[in-house]
Amino acid sequence: MKSEKSKRSVRDMEVLKDIKGLLSSVPEPKASMDVQLEERADLSIELAQCKKEIGRLDELTEERQRDLGVLEKEKQELVAELTLLRSRSERGFVDQQPAIVSVNKDIEELESTRSELASAISELEELLQLKLRELWQRIARVYQEAGDTGMAMEFRRASDQMQSTENLVYFVRALLGQ
Repeated sequence: MKSEKSKRSVRDMEVLKDIKGLLSSVPEPKASMDVQLEERADLSIELAQCKKEIGRLDELTEERQRDLGVLEKEKQELVAELTLLRSRSERGFVDQQPAIVSVNKDIEELESTRSELASAISELEELLQLKLRELWQRIARVYQEAGDTGMAMEFRRASDQMQSTENLVYFVRALLGQ
């Protein structure tokens, strides 16, 4: 039991010392008061700078919000324009369907006309070559009858060369598959 009492008394003494230390107030020296005043002045300067910085940041925030509002408005305008363009293009595409069909018909007609003309040109070319060959043979006969066999032979040779050239052209076309 004695040990418990001694422990209590030691604890009580420590608490008493703490209380005594708290109660006794020692006046602070004047130098620490000056330091405190300087610290307060520094703090007030720093506070003023912080307020100034906060004001600048507020202005910047307001400016950014205005810019954001302008951008949002532009975005809405662009979305409206895009929607309008899409609707016009869809309507235009629907409206243009008959025109597209008509144009396609015209194209088909032009292509068929082109192929008909190409075959007609080919026939005319063959007919022209045949008539040219006949003409050279007649000219050759006229020279033969006139007694100029040299010229008659030249025209016959030209007619034969033309025939050879035509045969070569047919052969090349057949090779190329035209």
